[in-house]
Amino acid sequence: MKLEEVESALRGIALPRAPRSLRERVLEEAAKELASPHAPTILRGPRPRVEKLSLVGAILASAAVLSIVLFPPAPAPKTRLDELLSRIQDPEAVGRAQAVRSLGDIAGRKAMPLASSLLQDRDRDVRAAAAELLISGGAAELGAPALLREGRGFTVMNLLRSADLWKAMAGARGPELSGRSAPERIREIGRAAGLDVIVPPPSTPEERRWASERRTKSGPPTLLAALEFSLRQDDGSPGPYEVVLDAGAIRLLPLAEALTFWRTWWERE
Repeated sequence: MKLEEVESALRGIALPRAPRSLRERVLEEAAKELASPHAPTILRGPRPRVEKLSLVGAILASAAVLSIVLFPPAPAPKTRLDELLSRIQDPEAVGRAQAVRSLGDIAGRKAMPLASSLLQDRDRDVRAAAAELLISGGAAELGAPALLREGRGFTVMNLLRSADLWKAMAGARGPELSGRSAPERIREIGRAAGLDVIVPPPSTPEERRWASERRTKSGPPTLLAALEFSLRQDDGSPGPYEVVLDAGAIRLLPLAEALTFWRTWWERE
């Protein structure tokens, strides 16, 4: 990756309105990584003490480490792309929705035309994954209505409503979460992000199952990915709640309430 590409990517993660505790967490991580011999070149060399870094500078430093050191960019082998495309195009294949998400991670905006075509797929999970990809890729006018039609998978809508908080959570390392139930995990994520967590008491068998299962895996490394992971059932299927990120809280809503909330918000926007 060229230096100017790194700088351009990091400028897009400047988050001056992140919650204070989350900013402090990012600053702490930046302090460690700026001193690391494995830090990207952009972060090495003579620098002022990390305490004197601006908030934006600290966030950029942490984001650089998370996006470059922990997840170094590498060209996807053609065989991997071929495998994903083959699975997506086979209506009988297992894991097609996840293949759409993986293709988005690898191909970025180049996957947008395919995502648009998949909005008419016969598999609901594939249609929702394609809509999520369109929203995250900057085509919300196409992806958001499609996602609302599917009636679930609204986490990515927070990118449109609370972009600063979304990006801050995407750039901050999550806590260890293994052995905890989904509500406990989300409360830990909230504490790490400096956010209150509002979880309604379970009232259906599916909600009680989701709330009672203890997960053996810690889950993905960032706060945002861990939150998305925690919203799912232990088998990876969609859970009974959707999330709304507010200025000071993580709110969970049952699916029907979440659909009403996001439909109303999108129509107003």
